[in-house]
Amino acid sequence: MLSLSACGGKDEAASVEKAADSLLPEYVPADSPYVYGALAPSPDDVADKLETLIDAVMPAFKAQLDVAREGIAMAGEGESEDAATVIDALAKRMTPEIAETFGFSREDTAVFYGNGLLPVARITLTDEAQFESELAAIAEEIGKERVQKTLGDDAFDVITFGDALSILVGVQDGMVVMALAPASLDDDALGELVGATKPSQSLAAGGALTALADKYSYVAQGLGY
Repeated sequence: MLSLSACGGKDEAASVEKAADSLLPEYVPADSPYVYGALAPSPDDVADKLETLIDAVMPAFKAQLDVAREGIAMAGEGESEDAATVIDALAKRMTPEIAETFGFSREDTAVFYGNGLLPVARITLTDEAQFESELAAIAEEIGKERVQKTLGDDAFDVITFGDALSILVGVQDGMVVMALAPASLDDDALGELVGATKPSQSLAAGGALTALADKYSYVAQGLGY
């Protein structure tokens, strides 16, 4: 699932053309100002090295969460306490098996892009039931009822920070979708953001991915602009 931008030759460019026909790019607007895609799984030997690297840096991630937790604890009550509880729930899952914990595998692929300037991430999902179970477990641990909003045919968890920002998390077409949005955004705009309807002009149809591969010799495991 994780990948670095990489370069290759004609065979690799052909693999980008094949990956561009997958479901992920169909949700990316053709005029997205930024895109990074890992549209094919990494070879096993590369994935092994990436997993070793992730295992090595995981303690650093946990240490940063601890620092954030301490800062929040000094801030006081109310929303600060809620945020600290969320950090605690995430920290206990910050292990080398975090991907499997949430239902992902090394076969999953992903794309990160801007819908306008708002960031959206899509990751294919190996085990949807496991992902849903983990979200429910986190909600129970933090003692908060899940707030959900139906956008199109799918339900999205909405996590709001004060009056400013919301994070939306849901499963759509076998993919986890996460997006950051102003808390004031209406349902129509939120639906467009998370892909309740696909863009009229997508990155898949526009041929931008294959053009990138041709120009910079990118491979499907890591490309973007």
